[in-house]
Amino acid sequence: MLGLVAFLVPSLCVALLGAWLVVTGWRGRRLVGVVECAKCRFELRGIDLHGICPECGQALSAAGSVRVRRTCRPMRIAIGTALFLWGVSPIAMFGWLAASQVNLIQIAPVWWLRTELAFVGPARAAEIGAELDLRLCGGQRGMTTAEEQAVADDFSRMLADPAIAWNPGFSNFYERARTQTLVGDADWMRYVERATQISWSPRTRVRAGSELPVELVIRGATVADALPIPTIRLRSRVEGVSIDGRDLPGTWGGESGTSITRGGHSGWTMGLPMPDAVGKARLTMRYRIDVVTAAEPKERLVGSIIRDFEGEIEIVGSEEPALRVVRDESLAAAIASALSVNRLELTDRRHVDLMIQVRNAPADLGFEVLLRPRDGAHAGREIALGSIWFASGATSGYGIGRDIRDLGGTDATAVDVVLRPSVAAAERSPRLESAWMGADIVIEEPSLVRRFTAPDKGAAQGPTQGPTQGPTQGETQGATQPAPNESSS
Repeated sequence: MLGLVAFLVPSLCVALLGAWLVVTGWRGRRLVGVVECAKCRFELRGIDLHGICPECGQALSAAGSVRVRRTCRPMRIAIGTALFLWGVSPIAMFGWLAASQVNLIQIAPVWWLRTELAFVGPARAAEIGAELDLRLCGGQRGMTTAEEQAVADDFSRMLADPAIAWNPGFSNFYERARTQTLVGDADWMRYVERATQISWSPRTRVRAGSELPVELVIRGATVADALPIPTIRLRSRVEGVSIDGRDLPGTWGGESGTSITRGGHSGWTMGLPMPDAVGKARLTMRYRIDVVTAAEPKERLVGSIIRDFEGEIEIVGSEEPALRVVRDESLAAAIASALSVNRLELTDRRHVDLMIQVRNAPADLGFEVLLRPRDGAHAGREIALGSIWFASGATSGYGIGRDIRDLGGTDATAVDVVLRPSVAAAERSPRLESAWMGADIVIEEPSLVRRFTAPDKGAAQGPTQGPTQGPTQGETQGATQPAPNESSS
């Protein structure tokens, strides 16, 4: 709206200027020394102005009966008329379009949309960004190569100015422009730093001698449409850990690879070995996040982001609980109804891919996940897949992948998924403050077991645990336990 006002106000000013020229031109220019009768416009040159008008007989001595003669100015009238029509035309056009309920963004030229971005608010700017992305995709409202580059350059200048807040509504266009080589490496690095949010979360209470779970979460910009490929590709690793200024041995190691798009996020949780000393401590960690290319056959380093995090933790005795245990059997039914299996697949490589979904978790939950075949040589046997956890109120998915060729059960045609409440599983979460303990939750999902030809190594698949598949959105790699992917996408 502000952009429209910024455009129409000058038009209104031009129209008013034209109207003034027409009025003053029609009124004319004064002829000094030449007077006339105000009633009949008879020229009174040489006539006594105290008498009467010889033409109409009006007394010339009365107030307002005599006036200075004016001559019309045709050129001023012509110029004023042209300016008036020029200024009124845009106002009339936009009035007609508004009455016809036409979406102005869809018909506006690219130069107009680029100009309007400098004046409009965030919501309107996001609408313009969506339209520009639609045109970048092609179709009836496509853009020329020069226009595509010009818009990408506009957004790059916004990214380079820290005083300008980045609008997530521009992310679709900018990420798509990157895939079309319209955005260089330096600008792309600025985008990744400004459009992603990197947060750090360690468990604040841990038992002495055990492992402290620490999570790094990277969130992408919220955009409306899925892009052809994930564009933000990152590789994260820890470069240093210290407690109260003393460096921990570099046994934490490991690396997490992830791709982020469509506003998704990835969580990487790792366990840090804790000393036996009890008490408050200051934990400091440094992460290195490498930005790599996503569309090339071979990854290429674009740049790196270094993040330092610091927080206070409490190390308690090895026998003390690190979280509060909740034993409330009345929650069992609500917990069971909140959990479901979103995906359960068994590939011909004997790899199980399981996605557990929760909707509005009634309590903090930690489970050991077991697969129990209903038939086959290992019917009734429980096959451990790993552990999962969900915070109270969460609506999210958690993926686990594991090779079970040496564990049996690959000949089963129907299985049950057993979720066994576990304090140890809950303690692997950096966020849970309590853990519900009750009877096993059994999800009977025999129809979801499918056998299919596995894709080539590195092809994009759903979130998994462990290094057995290529990185995908929401995935955590390495030997560490992943955190729940709380993205709804």
